[in-house]
Amino acid sequence: MSKRFDYVRSRYNYFIERDEGVIGYNARTGTFALLSSENAEILRGDGDLKKAIDPRQLRRMGFLHKDDEIELIKKTFLASRGGDTLHLTLVPTLACNYSCEYCFQASYRTSAIMRPEVEEQLLQYIESCIQFGWRRFLVTWFGGEPLLRKAQIIKLTEDIRKVVRSARGKLDVTMVTNGALLDQDTAKELDKLGMRNVQICFDSLQEQTGLRGMRTSTGEPSRIYKNLLESKDHLDIQVRINVTNKNAHEVENILDDLRANSVPTVVLSHVYDYEGDAGYATNSDGKRNPSDGPCGHGCSLGRSEYATLENLALSVSDNGMQMLARKLTPKSAACSASAHRMIVIGPDGSISRCWHSVGAVTEQSGHISEGYKPLPSSASNIDKQWADYSPFENERCKSCNVLPLCMGGCAHPRIFMDQSLTPCDAVRFNIEKYVGKIGRAILISDAEAALINSSDGR
Repeated sequence: MSKRFDYVRSRYNYFIERDEGVIGYNARTGTFALLSSENAEILRGDGDLKKAIDPRQLRRMGFLHKDDEIELIKKTFLASRGGDTLHLTLVPTLACNYSCEYCFQASYRTSAIMRPEVEEQLLQYIESCIQFGWRRFLVTWFGGEPLLRKAQIIKLTEDIRKVVRSARGKLDVTMVTNGALLDQDTAKELDKLGMRNVQICFDSLQEQTGLRGMRTSTGEPSRIYKNLLESKDHLDIQVRINVTNKNAHEVENILDDLRANSVPTVVLSHVYDYEGDAGYATNSDGKRNPSDGPCGHGCSLGRSEYATLENLALSVSDNGMQMLARKLTPKSAACSASAHRMIVIGPDGSISRCWHSVGAVTEQSGHISEGYKPLPSSASNIDKQWADYSPFENERCKSCNVLPLCMGGCAHPRIFMDQSLTPCDAVRFNIEKYVGKIGRAILISDAEAALINSSDGR
């Protein structure tokens, strides 16, 4: 009796033609491999699978499979829940010294700050996380504008480090700031504090009301840009350009300016209009509900248009290839929230599970005074919604050929706004271009090319 051959081609295969042969890429495993001409032809669907050379190796690399690929991806997703690092996002205030028109906190921003009793509860909460078993923590200071509470951040970070060290744990600290208060002295203080990295955002080339520009009307560096240039030698600073339908035409010039001033790490971020897309609005009390009236900020650029800009940015950025490699690295989950490893703590000690829920009272799941409660054992209805979320419930995501690279994107609008429109990442539109850029950049020696294309193809 002949042995059963039950291998199937992966739906996540991509191919790049080179003089040395064909480079294959599999999005489920993230593997790039130089393929023999025989295997390349077979994997592309032009040959008999039974004639594939070393099918077990092709299976290990992901180009062939025997199982349901969606189930394999789902197992990876479920295994990501928990992990070894708890991501604590701490919001010392919702106050801000800017008023960006697309900010999701704009309608319910307050001047509330974290009081001393909440500070003490926070340290006790982290102790309860340690008692549960967490030993690695990533703390991100968020806002509002966190540097409005710089002294508090310095004190609390030192206190948190003492608590974590007493349990022989590990603590990393990051911050998201608009940069207006990140002068050189502050940068030195944060460096001394052990801040791992800081993210600063721009959304225009020139300063305007409601926009964080890089240049003044006279062409001089803006306050934020000046702070960035003076601080980048003291801190690992990542610059994020928030791309909207109002600044898309400036993105290339912004990138050129940053590159001319040796700013090494720059990323683009698509500003989505989740509320506008879903027909929801959040009132001044932080309650988000369906709305018959105006909703959303109306600043979102179309998905394919944004994808074009991202491809441009990756082509001209000094760290473009590094970012491309990350884009083509399979994810276990879209973010820490969908992986059940995100806790967001507001100024009042309230708990939510996502940055987009900061200050939204209808999306809070508890209070730090109650101690750490893991998903899915928490009795909170909000936590149950997060526990039940799965990108595999959406048929469009489930059938997408880049699912392993985005894992369904942002879960927030689906959980809280009944959103059916998928927040597709640029990789969906650019996958062939991204694979081609990496595939053509891989170094292949003459010996390797000769070996892979030898008569036995091994």
